[in-house]
Amino acid sequence: MSTKRKFAEQLRNILYPNPTPDAKLDLQVAMTAVSQSRDEYVRNMIFQNKMETNIVYGNWVSSYNDVQIKYDKSRKEYYSFLPVNVISLDSDRGVQRVFRDGHPEDEYLPLPRGFKSMFSGSIAKSLEGESGFYLAGNKIIYVQNEDVDCKMCIDVVAQSEDIGMYEEFPVDSSATLQILTRALDIYKLQKGIPEDAINNGISE
Repeated sequence: MSTKRKFAEQLRNILYPNPTPDAKLDLQVAMTAVSQSRDEYVRNMIFQNKMETNIVYGNWVSSYNDVQIKYDKSRKEYYSFLPVNVISLDSDRGVQRVFRDGHPEDEYLPLPRGFKSMFSGSIAKSLEGESGFYLAGNKIIYVQNEDVDCKMCIDVVAQSEDIGMYEEFPVDSSATLQILTRALDIYKLQKGIPEDAINNGISE
């Protein structure tokens, strides 16, 4: 399993292939550099492919189960808090899948914010028996009534800073080199390491 810490340790091996007592990696800065590099790569990749599909292909998705459903009495709507912050992508593609626990075949349809008011009184509001949701800040708003005793499963493209150092760190294997290379540049900039002090051990 790849973790953020393992990626940071790869930076150490690149920066200091022959470590000395003075050659110390700032692990926290290294993990921050890896996080920034990953999120930057994902945004650029999605932007370049945005006309082709709404699906985020590759190993970028984090899965969360047992997400609670709540009810807002004042707004008369059912919602769930996102388990993590998601990368801001067009068409709210930071949230990839939403479904009830145990029913992955019945995915909720992603809808535009304001769907209820847009189709108020219209038969389209029923979604022909399907269920739907839209994003509002750090919440998923469900457009139908829900059972608060049920749990939800949510697949998201999580912001890297919200992924723990020992948790699975979703990175598609085809992008590992690019992410490490960019993370190396970010780390050097933040730590003020001159270019000629680096022995770049990344395999080309």
